[in-house]
Formats: sequence, structure tokens, C-alpha cells
Amino acid sequence: GESTTFKVQFYPNGAGERSASLNLYGRFGSRGLLMRTFHLDLQGEGTESLLPDTDEFGGAGDHFGSAVAVHGNLAVVGTPFDDTAAGVHVGTAVVFLKDQTGNWKRLLKLEPSDASADLNFGKAVGVAPGVVAVGANDAVYIFKEQEEVWTESAKIQASDLEVGDGFGHAVALSASGNSL
Repeated sequence: GESTTFKVQFYPNGAGERSASLNLYGRFGSRGLLMRTFHLDLQGEGTESLLPDTDEFGGAGDHFGSAVAVHGNLAVVGTPFDDTAAGVHVGTAVVFLKDQTGNWKRLLKLEPSDASADLNFGKAVGVAPGVVAVGANDAVYIFKEQEEVWTESAKIQASDLEVGDGFGHAVALSASGNSL
């Protein structure tokens, strides 16, 4: 049979775990499975950049780093299993800014205005100058920055949306941030 090699980059979480799961979508074998999950035991040293060190920005089990987008000196990191006051697995997205010395500093944590349990906000992220897109279960949220204040400007859903469609599981912004 054929073999394929995948490179997996990881960041150990706050609890020091050094493993990850890789989800592959497609057709596998005669059974026609749509997804397979492979558990990876990671060896070697991990990068500790952008790691959460307090629950304020994501803690153990929150899946910090499930989605990452970087544009210039701005980075957004998804934390889709973060628990908030609105419930479990609401999710958040953490925004980092690279300072003039090249160090990444936590700027803020984004949350959806209609937060609810199991929303998984932060499962996908995109970033462009002054714009952040954050995917969640069945929605994409747009945040815009004006005078260093980030506010939610839109929630996008498909007009024919059915629960479980997967809308919001992947996002991408144009370099200008004008197109999603």
C-alpha cells in the first residue's frame, strides 16, 4: 500500500502533556470511513512560545493551540474547549501581539456575545490587519479592532444551516481582511 508522511507541530499544554491527536478526513479502505484519528506520542522538545500559563488564557484540557493564525505582529490562538462563565466548552480565542523586541505578549481573550455550552468557539481562526475571524460550531464570528479596542462586528451562519453541517470548522481571511 501507499504511505504518507505528515509533519505535526505541537505545543505542550499547561499540564506538560506531550501528546496530540491527528484527525484525517477522507476515504480509508473498503469500509469508506470518513475520518480516522491517530494518537501520537511525541518525543523530543516542544516549543514553549505562546503557551498559556494561567487559566485566564486557557489551561490544561482547553485545547489551546487547536487553531493558530498569524499575520505580521498579530497572532490568534484558538482554545475551543475553554470553560467560561457561560458554560463548559464554550471556547475562546487568545490574541497575541509581537512587541518591538520580538516577544509575543498576550493582548486579550475574545469570547462570543452569545456564548453557550459546547459552542467550541476557537476551533478555527483567521487574522488580517485589524480583523479576526473565529470559527465555532455552525458559525463564524468577526471581530474588528478600532483604536486598540476589539469588538464583535458580525456572526455569520449559512442560510440553510442544519446543526452539525460543520460550518465554522475552517476559516480564512484575505490578506486585506475584506473577504472571508
